[in-house]
Amino acid sequence: MAAALRWHAFAGVAPGELCLQSTLANGQCFGWKRVTSLGGHDGPAWVGVVGRDVVGLRQLPSGETHVADLASSDAQRPAALLATLADYFQLSTPLAPLYKTWSSAHAPLKAVAARHPGMRVLRQDPLECLFSFICSSNNNIARITMMLDKLRITFGELLHVEERTSGPSIAFHRFPTIKELAGIDEAQLRAMSFGYRAKFIVQTAAKLDALGGEAYLYSLRGKDHQAVQEALLQFTGVGRKVADCVALFSLDQTCAVPVDTHVWQIAKRDFAAASSLDSSTKTLTPKVYQRIHEAFSSTFGPHAGWAHCLLFAAELPSFSGEDARTKKGGKKKRTTGESESGCTKAHKPTAKRAGGVKVEAGTTERATKAGKGKNVASKLDTKGTRASVKNEGAGASQPATPRAAAGTKRKRKVNGTNREVSKTSSNRGAGQATQRKPQETKGRRVSKRSAQASAVATPSEDSKSKPKPKRLRQATKATT
Repeated sequence: MAAALRWHAFAGVAPGELCLQSTLANGQCFGWKRVTSLGGHDGPAWVGVVGRDVVGLRQLPSGETHVADLASSDAQRPAALLATLADYFQLSTPLAPLYKTWSSAHAPLKAVAARHPGMRVLRQDPLECLFSFICSSNNNIARITMMLDKLRITFGELLHVEERTSGPSIAFHRFPTIKELAGIDEAQLRAMSFGYRAKFIVQTAAKLDALGGEAYLYSLRGKDHQAVQEALLQFTGVGRKVADCVALFSLDQTCAVPVDTHVWQIAKRDFAAASSLDSSTKTLTPKVYQRIHEAFSSTFGPHAGWAHCLLFAAELPSFSGEDARTKKGGKKKRTTGESESGCTKAHKPTAKRAGGVKVEAGTTERATKAGKGKNVASKLDTKGTRASVKNEGAGASQPATPRAAAGTKRKRKVNGTNREVSKTSSNRGAGQATQRKPQETKGRRVSKRSAQASAVATPSEDSKSKPKPKRLRQATKATT
C-alpha cells in the first residue's frame, strides 16, 4: 500500500502568480502528467521530474500550491526542492505587474489574461528542452510525449516508482545525458517510431557532445537573443521557430517569440498595423518572421515571449473550450470544463489534443488546434485503393475513416432509369459534410423533366412507334 506523502506549502506564492493547469499544459513542456489522486490527496495533482527530483504538485481551492518529494523522505529535502521549483517556475518574476502592463497595451490579451491567470514560462533544462522540440517537428502533444517517454525509459536512469492506491504505479526516469544520447544508433530510434526525427536526434547529439554537451547550452543563457538563436540554428532539425522555443523555455530569452502559422495568424489579426503585415502574404519568410517578433516586442516589452504564450494558449481547444460540439447539428459550444484549484476558468484537456503544422524545414508547430485545420483525408477509388493521408491541421498522419466501403453499390435513377453506381466517400475532417460528385450520363446531362418536355413538344418517329411511359402518354393526350 502506498504511503501518504508529506506535502509542503509553497510559501509566498499568491494564487494569481501560479496556475499549474495553465502552465504545465500549454505546450511548453511534455514531461508532466496529471493524475486524479496522489499520496492520500483526492483531487487533481501533477507529477514529473525536474533534474533528478521526482515531484508531486497540487493546488488547493484557496489557490495555495503544495509540493511533495516523491522519491525521498529526507527531512532536509523540502527546502532544497522548493528552491529548485522556485527557479523552475521563475517565481522571482512577479506575474501580476506583467499582466497589468500587457492588458493595458493590448485589448485582446486583456480578455485572455482574465480567463487564464497564473500562466508562467518555465526555466527548463536546456538539453531536455532542445531534444523535446526536435521531436515536436510536424507532431502533436500526445505523440511528442510518447516519444520523450520512450527516450527516458530506454536510455535514462530509473529514479522512482510511485505505488498508488488507485490506478497503476508510475515509473519516473531521468532524461538521458548528452553522452547517453550520443551513443544512440539511428536504427534504434527508427524502430521506436521516431521516423525522420531519428536522424535529427543522432546528428544533434553528436554535434552537441563535440561542442561540450550540457555546459555549452548553459553557457548560452548569458548571451543576447540573436547570438542564442544563431547558436541553436547550427543543430540538425532546428529552425528559427524551434530555436526560439528552446531560447524562451530554457535559456532566459524572455523576448523570444516562436512564430508558427497560428502565431502568424494572430499577428495578422491583432498586430497588422504594428508589424506592417499584408493579410494577403502567404509565406512565412525570415523577413515576415522578424516583423512579427518586432511587433510583439514593441507591444509587450522585454517579456514579449511570455505574453505570446498567453495569446498562443488561448487558441488551443483545451484552453478555449470551443472544440466540443453538440450531438445535434454539429454546432460549436463552449465547454465549461473543470476549474483547476486556484485557477479560474482553466479548461481540462479534451480528447482532441493539439497538433502541429508544417512551417519550414526544421520548424514545427507547438501544440496547436487539433481538428481545426484542413484535413486531406484518404480517398478510396472504385477498386478500394487507399490514397495517402495527410492531416494538415493536426500534423501527424492519421487513418481515414470513410463513410462507406469502396466498391459498394447503390441504386440511383438516371434519366428515369434505375442504375447501380459505385459509392465512394472521403472524410473531409471534423464537422465537414461529405461531398459527392453528381453522377454524369454520357454526353450532355439532361434532367428528366426537360427530356419529357422535349419529347412532348417535338415527338420523333421513334417515340411514336415505341410505347410511352404513363405520365408521358397523359401529357401527350392533354396537348392534342
